[in-house]
Amino acid sequence: SVRLSGTVRAIKPAVQDQLEERLHRTTHGICEALGATARVDYTRCYPATVNTQREADLCARLVRETFGESQLKSDLPASMGSEDFAFMLQQKPGCYVRIGNGSKGDSGCMLHNPHYDFNDDILTTGATYWCALALRYSELIQAEAN
Repeated sequence: SVRLSGTVRAIKPAVQDQLEERLHRTTHGICEALGATARVDYTRCYPATVNTQREADLCARLVRETFGESQLKSDLPASMGSEDFAFMLQQKPGCYVRIGNGSKGDSGCMLHNPHYDFNDDILTTGATYWCALALRYSELIQAEAN
């Protein structure tokens, strides 16, 4: 008997559907050709973290206005990392923002890593961003209500 395990990630749900279907079809096709049997357990744990355009535009504008154009990194490739915030974005519009903790240096690694050590030097940056966002968003809500 053989047991294989792994992780499959996709940015678009339709691609995730295709990958799951092809995994089942390929596995069963190979087993049929070899006279074997297979069971495929495919569990979807985390969806892709997909920002809504309006909120992403708002956050980008806010970063430019608060910290300057040079501090906005909007040309990053899509990340295949999983994030709990993805579940929130499935229910409500929003934007996942990285504040620049960095992954360089002796203790540098990505979030959700057992060796992760938050960069205390960016606490002021994060607090400034969140305060500015709360103020701006409350202004937008008030303007939309009028």
